[in-house]
Amino acid sequence: MRTRHPWSYLTLLIVFLCISAIAACGDDDSDTPDAPPTCTYEGVSYAIGETVPSEDCNTCTCSEPESGGTEGLIACTMIACACGPDDCGPALGMPNYLCDDGETMAGPGDCEMQDSGSCAWTVIECPEAPYDACAEKACGEECSPCDPEVGDCPATTVVWYCDASGTCVDNNVTCDEDLCANACPGTEPYCDGDDLHEGYAPICDPATGECIDTPGAQPEVIPCEYGCADGACLPEPGDAYDPCADKACGETCSICDPTDDDCMETAEVKGCNHSGVCQGGFDPGLCAYEPCEAGDSFPASDGCNTCFCPAEGYTMETDCTEEECGETCKSSAECDESSFCDFEGDTCGVWGQTGSCVEKPMSCVAGGPGACGCDGNWATNSCELQAKGTDHMQFGGCTGIEPVALFACGDTECQIESEFCMISANDVAGLDQPEFYSSCGTLPDGCDSGDCSCMEVQELEACYDGTGFTMMFYPGG
Repeated sequence: MRTRHPWSYLTLLIVFLCISAIAACGDDDSDTPDAPPTCTYEGVSYAIGETVPSEDCNTCTCSEPESGGTEGLIACTMIACACGPDDCGPALGMPNYLCDDGETMAGPGDCEMQDSGSCAWTVIECPEAPYDACAEKACGEECSPCDPEVGDCPATTVVWYCDASGTCVDNNVTCDEDLCANACPGTEPYCDGDDLHEGYAPICDPATGECIDTPGAQPEVIPCEYGCADGACLPEPGDAYDPCADKACGETCSICDPTDDDCMETAEVKGCNHSGVCQGGFDPGLCAYEPCEAGDSFPASDGCNTCFCPAEGYTMETDCTEEECGETCKSSAECDESSFCDFEGDTCGVWGQTGSCVEKPMSCVAGGPGACGCDGNWATNSCELQAKGTDHMQFGGCTGIEPVALFACGDTECQIESEFCMISANDVAGLDQPEFYSSCGTLPDGCDSGDCSCMEVQELEACYDGTGFTMMFYPGG
């Protein structure tokens, strides 16, 4: 029988204790800190707060895990990444127009994502005109090569000047030495009422070439005892010579009596004007027109446009509105797509009047107190309504931008569901008198707003529902 040595048992005991101790150390991790939570996306780990790749225009971030969790959460914004026309609401009424740079088309743009993260119509504005160092400066005047208002001009001791071509240069410039080579134009004698102003010539400033009206260069004023005409004092009336006696407009005449040997007649050809005055250089073709006051308006021969009296003082149609004179219409539906039905007085034809189809405006000034159209549309001003294809309704009949329970009725507002608008003409004249009065009435039972068929309309009264709201019109009395 084999006997095991006592040291063998001791060795086995030591080995057992060591193994137990090692095992115990491996199980006790109370002193080891926990790893921070992370987010995992497509096999990649991201720390809390780091940006996680997104498949669209939104932004994703690794966030703290839920309570008790160990895996971080990926949180993303939820904005729309693409905008369609329906996402931006009604289209803007303003038209597009070409900017002064000849390239930029300003006005309404596309329905696009804005910086705020919402969809809205983009409005394109004209770029600012580039800085012109020599704008409104004469040759030889000092200039700055960069815009002083921008604040990025470098400090320099060099003085810049505008040259003859209007360019700002950093060297000496040569300007026209004889700025008065072309003498200042003078004036011919002219009449101002019964006073004769003799001709004169302004003085030219040799330093700038500017024509200056100095006191010494002013014309002499001579009072005419018997009136002034055509740059000359008229002779004594009575049996005095009348250059245009028994002569029609446009016939030639002479200021001097052919029997007066002492009168010095000028070589200028003269003609009798509309007033029977012998006028120098009078164009006989003007006899086909009527005299008018410069700047006053008069109807054009086409029957629909308006002309303005030119400086010549005759009804020549040189400055007129250019609206197309279309056929009469009762609504814009009777006009083509490029026109709208225009009613005189912005009445929309509520009393049966007809309008005329005219071209829609190409551009409008933005902004205004608001205006209603014949079709119930709203815009900031009447021009924008016309650009949309409808005329302005001066009596109201719309709700504005935001949906509300009221609609405009003159200077008041009526309930859409239960009331109709009443417009009463004011037959009392006076600067302090309104053109009409407005109030609200209760719709008859079973009568919906915007339906004139259920309204009782008496003689000389009118009902209009083209705006989508019921509007009654009554004569003054």
